[in-house]
Amino acid sequence: MVQTYKISLLFILIGFVGSCSGIDKNVQETLDDVPQQRRNELSAFISHYSDRENMHDGAKFIVANMSDKYSIIGGSPDIYHEYIDSVYDDGTTFNSRKGYDYKSGFSLSDGLSSVDVPDIDFVIVDSLTEHFDNAYSVWKTTPWRSLYSKELFEKYVLPYRIADEPLEYGWRKDAYERNSHYLEACKDSGIIAACTYIGNNLDYRTNNLFWGEPLQPYSVNAHYRRGTCSDYAVYTAMVMRALGIPVSLDFVPYWGDNNNGHSFNALLLPDGSCLGFNNKDDLTDGLHLSGKVPKVYRKEFEIQRNTALYKYKDAEYIPPLFAGHNIKDVTGDYDIPLTDIMISPVMNTPCSHIVYLAVFSPVGWRPVAWAEYKVGNASFRNVGTGYTSHDSPSTKGEDYGEGCLFIPVCYTDTEDMLPLDYPFILLETGEKRSLIPDTAMVENVVVERKFPRKKRIIEFARRMKGGYFEFSNNPDFSDSEVLFFVNDTPSSRLQGIMMPENSRYRYVRFYKRRGGISIGEMGCKDESGNVIPGKLVVDFVLRDDKELVNICDGNVLSYFDIAGLDDTWFGIDFGKPVILRELFFCPRTDDNDISLGDVYEMFYWDRKWKSLGKQKADGYTITYENVPCNALLWIRNLTKGHEERPFTYENGKQVWW
Repeated sequence: MVQTYKISLLFILIGFVGSCSGIDKNVQETLDDVPQQRRNELSAFISHYSDRENMHDGAKFIVANMSDKYSIIGGSPDIYHEYIDSVYDDGTTFNSRKGYDYKSGFSLSDGLSSVDVPDIDFVIVDSLTEHFDNAYSVWKTTPWRSLYSKELFEKYVLPYRIADEPLEYGWRKDAYERNSHYLEACKDSGIIAACTYIGNNLDYRTNNLFWGEPLQPYSVNAHYRRGTCSDYAVYTAMVMRALGIPVSLDFVPYWGDNNNGHSFNALLLPDGSCLGFNNKDDLTDGLHLSGKVPKVYRKEFEIQRNTALYKYKDAEYIPPLFAGHNIKDVTGDYDIPLTDIMISPVMNTPCSHIVYLAVFSPVGWRPVAWAEYKVGNASFRNVGTGYTSHDSPSTKGEDYGEGCLFIPVCYTDTEDMLPLDYPFILLETGEKRSLIPDTAMVENVVVERKFPRKKRIIEFARRMKGGYFEFSNNPDFSDSEVLFFVNDTPSSRLQGIMMPENSRYRYVRFYKRRGGISIGEMGCKDESGNVIPGKLVVDFVLRDDKELVNICDGNVLSYFDIAGLDDTWFGIDFGKPVILRELFFCPRTDDNDISLGDVYEMFYWDRKWKSLGKQKADGYTITYENVPCNALLWIRNLTKGHEERPFTYENGKQVWW
């Protein structure tokens, strides 16, 4: 617990009088919007440091930028801890399918609304004072203090919060006590080496189990070391700032080739430039991000008052990403292919002062960039068109397109989004390829997937390459026949191989001489097309692996995965020799191929999404006829799943955006 620093009522009143004359405009605006008692407390906080110039300026900086800060409190801590502890007690790793199944249909905040708790009303000034003193005390001991400006310290070391995490005042002191030994270990190193060393020792694991939940408080992060990328980035920034290292929380609001975003950190250097870090070697080798980057923003404590967004905040609707006025566009600070683009509306004329570039999401276009609309045009600067370090789309998966997909939009007074033009693909050269459907020229489109096959999914399938399926009537497979070799990387869907006529066997197994195996399902069907039941038979080295049951549970999304064993096998005992008509198997998969029996609906974009009809899949592809050429397309599985991306159809194949 933080020891309370007492401020007397007399000191509050004296401080208020003594500080008002020199208070700057932003501080005064903050104090004007709060009740008298609150004004007195915050004024006293500032006056407490009036005889220490730097700290006095820092106190004013904090108060001047407090008005838009808040905590998002969601769910119940008891529910959260019960959930986490149950996963620990069950021996489940956080990245296993079992962990995901536990959460199926369950939210940590089920039935409980999130509540925004504004700092300006509820922050405890006594605790803030102790937090403030700790920040300056540690900063004085850092070997790099003299290299940094007061402004960089105030922005990226001093603040009492990082984002909208639940506020806990003791995090700075606790993080220092837990991690200060790392500083001692690298006391003779520069700040980059120190930040790298500390970051590599934080031992935090990220996953999607908590996706969509509010940020975790510091105490939960420090105890469990588990959470989303945003939790990790907030926790990392807290630890670094507690140790006197200026680190920011930077984020991609939405990828240009995926349906979510990403948070990471950046080390601020004395000249104001930054080094982003997301993985172990990023600070030395350069930041690599997994998706196309349309924009990167930095979560600032300082309210961004010198923007058109702030200027028009009370005059028009501003979408949530930009409504807080506490993010800064830092896309130009990163190794991302960038270009500028001018937008001239052709569909709707904005009645607003701000227009936006939006990227695709299955739940609606998401604005990621803004520009002021002037004299019929809007100029967007530093728009990202690809991957960090100019990675090729071919390194990310199959059939990704070059460039980034956008649509220009504006908002009405009733908060409706209006398109200003057709979607377009923006290339690094600044070239804009508009996707205007040609309804006079149509084509047949053969659809194989609803979401691109990413590199990791391809790698899972590749692990089956080099293995083979063999059949036998003896448990030792002494009389086995190899009936199917996996010579190439297979598709990432359930696939069947017809057996030779009158194939009668009791056992089937998959055997691989070396390397990893990643499989979602295997089995055999009888002459009527029914799956033949059986029990698992496995190599003795795998007998205690509980996840082997996933290979014959009828669910392609559950899986068995193992790396690096030699001469490994597993299979099925049918109990007696039976006629086998078909062998089937599926590598570990995302289940985004066309699935037999599922119902699909395809759309193309022409001022809005227009349906091309629904179809029930009777195979592993679906064909749509009379589709307009040069259209942006989108296919949805109405039966199951939620991962979907738009595509164009080029030279007889889907190209993903």
